[in-house]
Amino acid sequence: MPINRIASRTRSWFALRRSALVLLAASGCSEQVCPNTGQRGSLLVARVDPHVEEGGVAFDQLGDSADSGVALCRDILYADGHALLKLMGDSATVTENNGLAVIGGVATSIPAYRHDKIAYVAVQSFARSRRALVLPNPDHPVDMTLWPRPALLHLKRSGLTQGRAYQTAVREGLLP
Repeated sequence: MPINRIASRTRSWFALRRSALVLLAASGCSEQVCPNTGQRGSLLVARVDPHVEEGGVAFDQLGDSADSGVALCRDILYADGHALLKLMGDSATVTENNGLAVIGGVATSIPAYRHDKIAYVAVQSFARSRRALVLPNPDHPVDMTLWPRPALLHLKRSGLTQGRAYQTAVREGLLP
């Protein structure tokens, strides 16, 4: 049986790439590095709230305390994965395995690390996997706002299409 050299190389390339991702995630931020040297930050999570008069969007905060649940490590913002999912209205579990997040029992390519039995996930990668938008605070690099897809769709339905969140979501292909 002939061997397809291109397919063989492709499989090898993907295996090598996945191994490199695991090594980068594991070496980038770890239990020994981030909790001790990472800057504490905060993350606002947008949610639809009909009781809010202007715009119908409220924000819940994760972080900004002594044990914040949000840390900037080597220029990547990480957040407590379980708390983040809960704020987004999702009840899935989050664990870490070999430097990557496992969400609801499904392995992902989202960089993660574990600290005090809590899985911290890279916020940008996590948001992309959930078709959500992350907007950094221009004045404070350790503070960001996460716009889950339902909140972005609410902006569209409400005609609130001139703001930074909506415009960025359209530009990044998250909304039509």
